[in-house]
Amino acid sequence: MRIKDVEKMTGLSQRSIRFYEEKGLLEVRRDEDNRYRLYNEEDVERLKLIRVLRYFDFSIDEIKELVTDSDDSALINALSIKADSFADKVDDFEGRSEQCRRLIKEITKNEETDVLDDYIEMIGSQEDEELKELDELAKQMSHPSLGATLLWTLILSGPILTGLLMGVNSKLHILLIAVSSALLALEWATYIRGRSRRREYQKGRDKGSLWIFVVVIVAIAILVAFAVGVDALRFSFLDIVIGKKMIFFDVNGLSEVIFFSGLAIAVIFPILAVAHKLTGNDDYSLGKDFLSSVSRHKAIATIALFIILYVGFIGISAVTENSIVQFGVLHPTGVEYKLKEINSVETGFTKKGDFYYEVELPGEEKVKFEVPSVNASVHPEYKNADSYEELVDFDAKLMSLGIPKTSDEGSIQYADYDKTCMDNFKKILGE
Repeated sequence: MRIKDVEKMTGLSQRSIRFYEEKGLLEVRRDEDNRYRLYNEEDVERLKLIRVLRYFDFSIDEIKELVTDSDDSALINALSIKADSFADKVDDFEGRSEQCRRLIKEITKNEETDVLDDYIEMIGSQEDEELKELDELAKQMSHPSLGATLLWTLILSGPILTGLLMGVNSKLHILLIAVSSALLALEWATYIRGRSRRREYQKGRDKGSLWIFVVVIVAIAILVAFAVGVDALRFSFLDIVIGKKMIFFDVNGLSEVIFFSGLAIAVIFPILAVAHKLTGNDDYSLGKDFLSSVSRHKAIATIALFIILYVGFIGISAVTENSIVQFGVLHPTGVEYKLKEINSVETGFTKKGDFYYEVELPGEEKVKFEVPSVNASVHPEYKNADSYEELVDFDAKLMSLGIPKTSDEGSIQYADYDKTCMDNFKKILGE
Protein backbone atom coordinates (compact mmCIF):
# COMPACT_ATOMS: atom_id res chain seq x y z
CA MET A 1 0.00 0.00 0.00
CA ARG A 2 1.04 3.64 -0.54
CA ILE A 3 1.77 6.30 2.07
CA LYS A 4 -1.62 8.00 1.62
CA ASP A 5 -3.37 4.78 2.63
CA VAL A 6 -1.13 4.45 5.69
CA GLU A 7 -1.87 8.07 6.58
CA LYS A 8 -5.61 7.30 6.74
CA MET A 9 -5.19 4.04 8.69
CA THR A 10 -2.84 5.41 11.37
CA GLY A 11 -3.92 9.04 11.69
CA LEU A 12 -0.31 10.08 11.13
CA SER A 13 0.69 12.70 8.59
CA GLN A 14 3.10 11.81 5.77
CA ARG A 15 5.62 14.09 7.45
CA SER A 16 5.34 12.07 10.69
CA ILE A 17 5.66 8.74 8.88
CA ARG A 18 8.81 9.88 7.06
CA PHE A 19 10.15 11.28 10.33
CA TYR A 20 9.88 7.86 11.99
CA GLU A 21 11.50 6.23 8.98
CA GLU A 22 14.40 8.69 9.12
CA LYS A 23 14.84 7.93 12.82
CA GLY A 24 15.15 4.21 12.11
CA LEU A 25 11.86 3.18 13.75
CA LEU A 26 10.59 1.82 10.47
CA GLU A 27 12.24 0.20 7.44
CA VAL A 28 10.15 0.56 4.30
CA ARG A 29 10.92 -1.21 1.06
CA ARG A 30 10.76 0.75 -2.20
CA ASP A 31 9.38 -0.04 -5.63
CA GLU A 32 12.35 -0.98 -7.83
CA ASP A 33 10.91 0.88 -10.82
CA ASN A 34 9.88 4.25 -9.39
CA ARG A 35 11.43 4.16 -5.87
CA TYR A 36 8.05 4.87 -4.21
CA ARG A 37 7.65 3.64 -0.64
CA LEU A 38 5.58 0.46 -0.33
CA TYR A 39 3.99 -0.34 3.06
CA ASN A 40 2.55 -3.61 4.38
CA GLU A 41 0.28 -4.53 7.31
CA GLU A 42 3.25 -4.99 9.63
CA ASP A 43 4.41 -1.44 8.89
CA VAL A 44 0.93 -0.10 9.66
CA GLU A 45 0.77 -1.95 13.01
CA ARG A 46 4.22 -0.70 13.95
CA LEU A 47 3.21 2.89 13.17
CA LYS A 48 0.09 2.49 15.31
CA LEU A 49 2.20 1.23 18.19
CA ILE A 50 4.65 4.10 17.72
CA ARG A 51 1.84 6.62 17.85
CA VAL A 52 0.40 5.09 21.01
CA LEU A 53 3.81 5.06 22.68
CA ARG A 54 4.33 8.70 21.72
CA TYR A 55 0.99 9.44 23.37
CA PHE A 56 2.45 7.92 26.54
CA ASP A 57 5.45 10.26 26.30
CA PHE A 58 8.06 7.71 25.27
CA SER A 59 11.08 9.30 23.55
CA ILE A 60 12.16 8.36 20.04
CA ASP A 61 15.18 6.48 21.41
CA GLU A 62 12.99 4.53 23.88
CA ILE A 63 10.49 3.63 21.16
CA LYS A 64 13.30 2.52 18.86
CA GLU A 65 14.38 -0.09 21.39
CA LEU A 66 10.82 -1.27 22.07
CA VAL A 67 9.64 -1.66 18.47
CA THR A 68 12.78 -3.55 17.42
CA ASP A 69 12.45 -5.98 20.33
CA SER A 70 10.13 -8.88 19.42
CA ASP A 71 9.65 -9.79 23.10
CA ASP A 72 6.46 -8.24 24.54
CA SER A 73 7.89 -8.46 28.06
CA ALA A 74 10.15 -5.46 27.39
CA LEU A 75 7.16 -3.45 26.16
CA ILE A 76 5.03 -4.46 29.15
CA ASN A 77 7.82 -3.58 31.58
CA ALA A 78 8.32 -0.15 29.95
CA LEU A 79 4.59 0.55 30.05
CA SER A 80 4.42 -0.46 33.73
CA ILE A 81 7.18 1.97 34.62
CA LYS A 82 5.47 4.70 32.60
CA ALA A 83 2.10 4.00 34.30
CA ASP A 84 3.72 4.33 37.72
CA SER A 85 5.33 7.62 36.70
CA PHE A 86 1.95 8.97 35.55
CA ALA A 87 0.29 7.87 38.80
CA ASP A 88 2.78 9.93 40.77
CA LYS A 89 1.92 13.10 38.89
CA VAL A 90 -0.97 15.53 38.88
CA ASP A 91 -4.56 14.75 37.90
CA ASP A 92 -3.90 15.40 34.20
CA PHE A 93 -1.95 12.15 34.06
CA GLU A 94 -4.11 9.94 36.25
CA GLY A 95 -6.33 8.93 33.34
CA ARG A 96 -3.30 8.20 31.21
CA SER A 97 -1.93 5.90 33.91
CA GLU A 98 -5.16 3.85 33.79
CA GLN A 99 -5.05 3.76 29.99
CA CYS A 100 -1.46 2.59 30.13
CA ARG A 101 -2.35 -0.29 32.49
CA ARG A 102 -5.27 -1.25 30.25
CA LEU A 103 -2.89 -1.51 27.29
CA ILE A 104 -0.65 -3.81 29.33
CA LYS A 105 -3.60 -6.16 29.98
CA GLU A 106 -4.58 -6.21 26.31
CA ILE A 107 -1.04 -6.96 25.18
CA THR A 108 -0.85 -9.77 27.74
CA LYS A 109 -4.06 -11.21 26.26
CA ASN A 110 -2.51 -10.97 22.75
CA GLU A 111 -5.18 -8.49 21.69
CA GLU A 112 -2.77 -5.68 20.96
CA THR A 113 -4.03 -4.95 17.40
CA ASP A 114 -7.62 -4.10 18.39
CA VAL A 115 -6.66 -1.93 21.31
CA LEU A 116 -4.18 -0.03 19.18
CA ASP A 117 -7.03 0.89 16.82
CA ASP A 118 -9.05 2.12 19.82
CA TYR A 119 -6.14 4.26 20.95
CA ILE A 120 -5.59 5.71 17.47
CA GLU A 121 -9.21 6.96 17.54
CA MET A 122 -8.79 8.29 21.08
CA ILE A 123 -5.54 10.15 20.50
CA GLY A 124 -7.18 12.36 17.92
CA SER A 125 -5.58 14.96 15.69
CA GLN A 126 -2.24 14.75 13.97
CA GLU A 127 -1.18 18.13 15.32
CA ASP A 128 -0.36 16.81 18.79
CA GLU A 129 1.82 14.12 17.24
CA GLU A 130 3.77 16.59 15.12
CA LEU A 131 4.21 18.92 18.08
CA LYS A 132 5.82 16.02 19.97
CA GLU A 133 8.16 15.39 17.05
CA LEU A 134 9.14 19.04 16.97
CA ASP A 135 9.67 18.91 20.72
CA GLU A 136 11.91 15.85 20.26
CA LEU A 137 13.96 17.66 17.63
CA ALA A 138 14.20 20.74 19.86
CA LYS A 139 15.52 18.58 22.71
CA GLN A 140 18.15 17.07 20.43
CA MET A 141 19.25 20.50 19.22
CA SER A 142 19.49 21.85 22.77
CA HIS A 143 21.50 18.84 23.94
CA PRO A 144 24.44 18.24 21.57
CA SER A 145 25.77 14.70 21.62
CA LEU A 146 29.31 13.74 22.56
CA GLY A 147 29.99 12.81 18.91
CA ALA A 148 28.94 16.25 17.63
CA THR A 149 30.95 17.93 20.40
CA LEU A 150 34.06 15.89 19.54
CA LEU A 151 33.66 16.68 15.84
CA TRP A 152 33.49 20.41 16.53
CA THR A 153 36.50 20.03 18.82
CA LEU A 154 38.51 18.52 15.96
CA ILE A 155 37.42 21.28 13.58
CA LEU A 156 37.96 24.19 15.97
CA SER A 157 41.33 22.88 17.19
CA GLY A 158 42.93 23.59 13.80
CA PRO A 159 44.11 27.17 14.47
CA ILE A 160 45.15 26.28 18.04
CA LEU A 161 47.24 23.25 17.02
CA THR A 162 48.80 25.21 14.13
CA GLY A 163 49.85 27.90 16.59
CA LEU A 164 51.38 25.35 18.99
CA LEU A 165 53.26 23.43 16.27
CA MET A 166 54.28 26.22 13.88
CA GLY A 167 53.95 29.38 15.94
CA VAL A 168 51.64 32.36 15.58
CA ASN A 169 52.59 34.49 12.57
CA SER A 170 49.82 37.09 12.21
CA LYS A 171 47.14 39.08 14.04
CA LEU A 172 44.53 37.16 12.08
CA HIS A 173 45.92 33.89 13.47
CA ILE A 174 45.69 35.30 17.01
CA LEU A 175 42.05 36.27 16.35
CA LEU A 176 41.27 32.78 14.97
CA ILE A 177 42.81 31.15 18.05
CA ALA A 178 40.77 33.40 20.36
CA VAL A 179 37.50 32.73 18.50
CA SER A 180 38.19 28.96 18.29
CA SER A 181 38.99 28.79 22.01
CA ALA A 182 35.79 30.65 22.92
CA LEU A 183 33.64 28.43 20.68
CA LEU A 184 35.30 25.29 22.08
CA ALA A 185 34.58 26.39 25.64
CA LEU A 186 30.95 27.18 24.71
CA GLU A 187 30.49 23.82 22.93
CA TRP A 188 31.76 21.80 25.90
CA ALA A 189 29.87 23.91 28.42
CA THR A 190 26.62 23.27 26.48
CA TYR A 191 27.31 19.54 26.34
CA ILE A 192 28.21 19.24 30.05
CA ARG A 193 25.16 21.29 31.07
CA GLY A 194 22.89 19.11 28.93
CA ARG A 195 24.38 15.91 30.33
CA SER A 196 24.02 17.05 33.94
CA ARG A 197 20.35 17.97 33.40
CA ARG A 198 19.21 14.91 31.46
CA ARG A 199 21.81 12.25 32.10
CA GLU A 200 19.84 9.21 30.89
CA TYR A 201 18.63 10.97 27.75
CA GLN A 202 22.18 12.12 27.02
CA LYS A 203 23.59 8.62 27.51
CA GLY A 204 21.29 7.39 24.75
CA ARG A 205 22.37 10.16 22.42
CA ASP A 206 26.05 9.54 23.17
CA LYS A 207 25.90 5.88 22.18
CA GLY A 208 28.60 5.24 19.57
CA SER A 209 29.88 8.84 19.72
CA LEU A 210 33.54 7.81 19.93
CA TRP A 211 33.16 6.36 16.45
CA ILE A 212 33.68 9.92 15.23
CA PHE A 213 37.43 9.33 15.66
CA VAL A 214 37.20 6.20 13.50
CA VAL A 215 35.24 8.16 10.87
CA VAL A 216 37.83 10.96 10.80
CA ILE A 217 40.87 8.65 10.75
CA VAL A 218 39.45 6.38 8.02
CA ALA A 219 38.35 9.38 5.92
CA ILE A 220 41.79 11.02 6.18
CA ALA A 221 43.56 7.75 5.32
CA ILE A 222 41.38 7.24 2.24
CA LEU A 223 41.78 10.86 1.09
CA VAL A 224 45.58 10.69 1.50
CA ALA A 225 45.67 7.43 -0.48
CA PHE A 226 43.58 9.06 -3.21
CA ALA A 227 45.86 12.13 -3.22
CA VAL A 228 48.88 9.92 -3.93
CA GLY A 229 46.97 7.93 -6.53
CA VAL A 230 45.66 11.07 -8.28
CA ASP A 231 49.19 12.47 -8.67
CA ALA A 232 50.27 9.16 -10.25
CA LEU A 233 47.27 9.33 -12.60
CA ARG A 234 48.16 12.89 -13.58
CA PHE A 235 51.72 11.81 -14.36
CA SER A 236 50.37 8.98 -16.53
CA PHE A 237 47.92 11.34 -18.25
CA LEU A 238 50.69 13.87 -19.01
CA ASP A 239 53.00 11.13 -20.28
CA ILE A 240 50.30 10.13 -22.78
CA VAL A 241 49.44 13.68 -23.90
CA ILE A 242 52.86 15.39 -23.72
CA GLY A 243 55.27 12.47 -23.71
CA LYS A 244 58.54 12.36 -21.81
CA LYS A 245 59.21 16.05 -22.42
CA MET A 246 57.38 17.15 -19.27
CA ILE A 247 59.72 18.46 -16.51
CA PHE A 248 57.19 19.37 -13.83
CA PHE A 249 53.54 20.33 -13.39
CA ASP A 250 51.37 22.11 -10.85
CA VAL A 251 47.64 21.97 -10.17
CA ASN A 252 45.41 25.01 -10.18
CA GLY A 253 44.48 25.80 -6.56
CA LEU A 254 40.73 26.06 -7.27
CA SER A 255 40.80 22.78 -9.21
CA GLU A 256 42.43 21.05 -6.25
CA VAL A 257 39.77 22.37 -3.88
CA ILE A 258 36.96 21.25 -6.22
CA PHE A 259 38.52 17.82 -6.72
CA PHE A 260 39.02 17.03 -3.04
CA SER A 261 35.65 18.52 -2.08
CA GLY A 262 33.96 16.09 -4.47
CA LEU A 263 36.18 13.26 -3.28
CA ALA A 264 35.47 14.06 0.37
CA ILE A 265 31.72 13.91 -0.30
CA ALA A 266 32.13 10.55 -2.04
CA VAL A 267 34.21 9.19 0.87
CA ILE A 268 32.85 10.72 4.08
CA PHE A 269 29.10 10.14 3.61
CA PRO A 270 29.40 6.36 3.01
CA ILE A 271 31.64 6.11 6.10
CA LEU A 272 29.01 7.99 8.13
CA ALA A 273 26.34 5.62 6.79
CA VAL A 274 28.38 2.61 7.95
CA ALA A 275 28.91 4.23 11.37
CA HIS A 276 25.15 4.83 11.66
CA LYS A 277 24.37 1.21 10.77
CA LEU A 278 26.89 -0.09 13.33
CA THR A 279 26.03 2.25 16.21
CA GLY A 280 22.46 3.47 15.59
CA ASN A 281 23.64 6.97 16.58
CA ASP A 282 21.55 9.60 14.77
CA ASP A 283 24.58 11.91 14.56
CA TYR A 284 25.69 9.72 11.66
CA SER A 285 22.28 9.55 9.97
CA LEU A 286 23.34 12.28 7.54
CA GLY A 287 25.37 9.63 5.70
CA LYS A 288 22.37 7.30 5.42
CA ASP A 289 20.09 10.15 4.28
CA PHE A 290 22.64 11.27 1.69
CA LEU A 291 23.04 7.76 0.23
CA SER A 292 19.26 7.34 0.19
CA SER A 293 18.94 10.58 -1.79
CA VAL A 294 21.72 9.49 -4.17
CA SER A 295 20.04 6.12 -4.78
CA ARG A 296 16.85 7.95 -5.79
CA HIS A 297 18.77 10.13 -8.26
CA LYS A 298 21.58 7.84 -9.40
CA ALA A 299 21.99 9.33 -12.87
CA ILE A 300 22.13 12.94 -11.63
CA ALA A 301 24.50 12.05 -8.77
CA THR A 302 26.83 10.10 -11.08
CA ILE A 303 26.98 12.92 -13.63
CA ALA A 304 27.53 15.56 -10.91
CA LEU A 305 30.36 13.54 -9.31
CA PHE A 306 31.99 12.95 -12.70
CA ILE A 307 31.88 16.68 -13.53
CA ILE A 308 33.35 17.64 -10.13
CA LEU A 309 36.19 15.12 -10.38
CA TYR A 310 36.86 16.00 -14.04
CA VAL A 311 37.04 19.75 -13.33
CA GLY A 312 39.35 19.10 -10.38
CA PHE A 313 41.58 16.60 -12.18
CA ILE A 314 42.14 18.51 -15.43
CA GLY A 315 43.24 21.90 -14.03
CA ILE A 316 46.97 21.35 -14.71
CA SER A 317 49.85 23.53 -15.92
CA ALA A 318 52.82 21.50 -17.25
CA VAL A 319 56.30 22.76 -18.16
CA THR A 320 58.51 21.25 -20.88
CA GLU A 321 61.93 22.33 -22.18
CA ASN A 322 60.44 24.97 -24.46
CA SER A 323 56.83 25.52 -23.47
CA ILE A 324 54.02 25.66 -20.93
CA VAL A 325 51.00 23.46 -21.63
CA GLN A 326 47.71 24.53 -20.08
CA PHE A 327 44.97 21.96 -19.44
CA GLY A 328 41.43 22.89 -18.48
CA VAL A 329 37.75 21.97 -18.74
CA LEU A 330 37.43 23.34 -22.28
CA HIS A 331 40.83 22.14 -23.49
CA PRO A 332 41.53 18.68 -22.01
CA THR A 333 44.23 17.94 -24.60
CA GLY A 334 46.12 21.09 -23.60
CA VAL A 335 47.01 24.46 -25.12
CA GLU A 336 50.73 25.01 -25.69
CA TYR A 337 52.50 28.34 -25.19
CA LYS A 338 56.14 28.78 -26.13
CA LEU A 339 58.34 30.12 -23.32
CA LYS A 340 59.33 33.11 -25.45
CA GLU A 341 55.60 34.07 -25.64
CA ILE A 342 55.42 34.66 -21.88
CA ASN A 343 54.66 38.30 -21.12
CA SER A 344 56.05 38.62 -17.60
CA VAL A 345 56.92 36.88 -14.33
CA GLU A 346 56.02 37.80 -10.74
CA THR A 347 57.49 35.97 -7.75
CA GLY A 348 57.69 36.24 -3.97
CA PHE A 349 55.97 35.00 -0.80
CA THR A 350 52.43 35.41 0.44
CA LYS A 351 51.84 36.75 3.96
CA LYS A 352 51.24 33.13 5.01
CA GLY A 353 54.83 32.41 3.99
CA ASP A 354 54.01 30.39 0.85
CA PHE A 355 56.28 30.78 -2.18
CA TYR A 356 54.74 31.49 -5.58
CA TYR A 357 56.03 31.88 -9.13
CA GLU A 358 53.44 33.40 -11.45
CA VAL A 359 53.81 33.76 -15.22
CA GLU A 360 51.55 35.81 -17.48
CA LEU A 361 50.72 34.08 -20.77
CA PRO A 362 49.37 35.66 -23.97
CA GLY A 363 45.84 36.95 -23.47
CA GLU A 364 46.71 37.99 -19.90
CA GLU A 365 46.08 34.47 -18.62
CA LYS A 366 48.12 33.80 -15.50
CA VAL A 367 49.61 30.52 -14.25
CA LYS A 368 50.89 30.19 -10.70
CA PHE A 369 53.43 27.55 -9.64
CA GLU A 370 53.48 26.96 -5.89
CA VAL A 371 54.14 23.26 -5.16
CA PRO A 372 55.39 21.71 -8.45
CA SER A 373 55.44 17.93 -8.95
CA VAL A 374 58.70 16.93 -10.70
CA ASN A 375 58.95 14.22 -13.35
CA ALA A 376 61.92 12.68 -11.49
CA SER A 377 61.99 9.46 -13.55
CA VAL A 378 62.92 11.49 -16.65
CA HIS A 379 64.82 14.26 -14.85
CA PRO A 380 66.88 12.61 -12.09
CA GLU A 381 68.89 15.82 -11.69
CA TYR A 382 66.03 17.06 -9.53
CA LYS A 383 66.54 14.27 -7.01
CA ASN A 384 65.38 16.43 -4.10
CA ALA A 385 61.81 16.97 -5.28
CA ASP A 386 60.98 19.48 -2.52
CA SER A 387 63.95 21.81 -3.01
CA TYR A 388 62.48 23.84 -5.93
CA GLU A 389 65.63 23.26 -8.04
CA GLU A 390 63.42 22.83 -11.13
CA LEU A 391 62.01 26.35 -10.62
CA VAL A 392 65.54 27.79 -10.36
CA ASP A 393 66.41 26.36 -13.78
CA PHE A 394 63.03 27.35 -15.22
CA ASP A 395 63.51 30.91 -14.00
CA ALA A 396 67.05 31.05 -15.41
CA LYS A 397 65.74 29.95 -18.83
CA LEU A 398 63.01 32.62 -18.82
CA MET A 399 65.51 35.30 -17.82
CA SER A 400 67.82 34.22 -20.68
CA LEU A 401 64.90 34.86 -23.03
CA GLY A 402 64.58 38.41 -21.68
CA ILE A 403 61.22 37.90 -19.95
CA PRO A 404 60.61 40.81 -17.51
CA LYS A 405 60.35 39.77 -13.84
CA THR A 406 59.01 41.46 -10.72
CA SER A 407 60.39 40.08 -7.44
CA ASP A 408 58.94 40.95 -4.04
CA GLU A 409 62.23 40.61 -2.16
CA GLY A 410 60.81 42.07 1.05
CA SER A 411 58.26 39.25 1.31
CA ILE A 412 61.05 36.78 2.19
CA GLN A 413 60.53 37.82 5.82
CA TYR A 414 57.33 35.73 5.83
CA ALA A 415 59.12 32.54 4.68
CA ASP A 416 60.09 29.64 6.92
CA TYR A 417 61.52 26.88 4.71
CA ASP A 418 64.67 24.80 5.16
CA LYS A 419 68.08 26.20 4.14
CA THR A 420 68.21 24.47 0.73
CA CYS A 421 64.83 25.86 -0.27
CA MET A 422 65.65 29.34 1.02
CA ASP A 423 68.92 29.40 -0.96
CA ASN A 424 67.01 28.48 -4.13
CA PHE A 425 64.31 31.07 -3.43
CA LYS A 426 66.98 33.76 -3.06
CA LYS A 427 68.35 32.81 -6.50
CA ILE A 428 64.90 33.20 -8.02
CA LEU A 429 64.26 36.48 -6.21
CA GLY A 430 67.64 37.76 -7.46
CA GLU A 431 69.17 38.42 -4.04
